[in-house]
Amino acid sequence: MAAVAAATADAAAPPAATEHGSGPNDAAALRLRLLRRQVESCAVERWYSEFAGKAAPQDAATPSPGQHRRRCTFRSVLIPLADSFRDWLRQDGIVLPEVPEGVRLPACDPRLRGAASEDTYEAFGDVDWDAASASDGQDSDSAGGSSPAQPPAPPQFPAMEQSILDALDVLGDDAFVKLSWTSPRDASWMCGSLKVQSPGDVFLLLKSSDFVQHDLDHVFANCVDSDSSAPQPHLTLRSWCNL
Repeated sequence: MAAVAAATADAAAPPAATEHGSGPNDAAALRLRLLRRQVESCAVERWYSEFAGKAAPQDAATPSPGQHRRRCTFRSVLIPLADSFRDWLRQDGIVLPEVPEGVRLPACDPRLRGAASEDTYEAFGDVDWDAASASDGQDSDSAGGSSPAQPPAPPQFPAMEQSILDALDVLGDDAFVKLSWTSPRDASWMCGSLKVQSPGDVFLLLKSSDFVQHDLDHVFANCVDSDSSAPQPHLTLRSWCNL
């Protein structure tokens, strides 16, 4: 709210009418002149500590101002994004990261549910799938003269996987996911909501969303003092609450 108030206070006055008809009612004249520092102040990692609450020390007879504050926001865990993870989010397509060796995931992770069971193919009857696959490969070779290129191996983010698991443990297994400014609400249909219970849920929502690209590359686009430096958003997991 402070950042919004500051942005309003810093808004430029509408220019006077000109011979071209531009005046106080012109849409461009009414646009707020946002500054980069004002947008940065709206990022979760910039304001969360002020609203998260802090208990006074047990040995303090008279707590000083600010030592004892009530929490007035949802409990959250902020995770910095590695460059490799941001690059993966920018890539086209939806290929979830491979599960790192030694990481134990909850059964609800979509990467564990994604493997097709044998029952999936019962509706096709008695089909020799190996022979059919070989036949398809021969047809491809005869048509194009070469076999199709193999897709790249899915990435792995072991540190991110473990950080998400630790955060979910702190938050009680259910969490709301977003980046510093924007949530992937345009992709909520992928999981039924923005509630995540596993690293795979987080990856699926972020990778399926167009909205999170705003935080990666465009959050300062309308700032009058914008420069070429890229934003550094955090992954934010917040306690899930049914309001």
